[in-house]
Amino acid sequence: MVRYFVLSFLLIECIFSISCVHRKHSDANLFENKTVGLKLTKPTSWHFLTVKSHLTSLEQIKLKDKKLQQAMIQKSTLPLVIIAKYKEPYNQLNPTLKVVVRSLHGMDASKPVKMVNAILPTLKKSFMDFKIKTSPKEVEVGGQKAAYVHLRHKLNTKKGDTYLVSSEMWFIPKGNSVFMIGVGMEVGDKTDTRKDIQSIIESIDFI
Repeated sequence: MVRYFVLSFLLIECIFSISCVHRKHSDANLFENKTVGLKLTKPTSWHFLTVKSHLTSLEQIKLKDKKLQQAMIQKSTLPLVIIAKYKEPYNQLNPTLKVVVRSLHGMDASKPVKMVNAILPTLKKSFMDFKIKTSPKEVEVGGQKAAYVHLRHKLNTKKGDTYLVSSEMWFIPKGNSVFMIGVGMEVGDKTDTRKDIQSIIESIDFI
């Protein structure tokens, strides 16, 4: 069960701009999916991404755990939505927010912090220089009980590039599902990226 969630976690953790399915709306900055009951708003300068680069981007990632990397590619689930700061193609690390929704599969919805703690050992084995900057803690997102963790690690690509990444994760159980939000940006980003990300998180509404 833990390995199942690690795969989903890695999909939102790997910050390459991969896929999303953006439902068109009269407000170009609004994402709304009534099927799963989620609504959020992006900053005007950010971009919703398309589905076509999903598998290609996954294949660019180079994890320490080769078996987990192969499973990540073969068992990938399309994120519900992906929002990037820059248009693709972008030849550097593109600050990105992704949302994945999965079934709880019997996990305790009342203990989201426990969910995050359960997968951290596997994540540590997957990334170089893995550090926990903020330990998993209980927070609230969109009026729902959630867990938050802030990580830092190196991300290697098959092209030989290495990035030092600041990653933030939110696990939000709701009903029989869990919404997993992953944010990735390069350490040392001196723009308003973090402020923009916070605005997206604060805009989240479960409908």
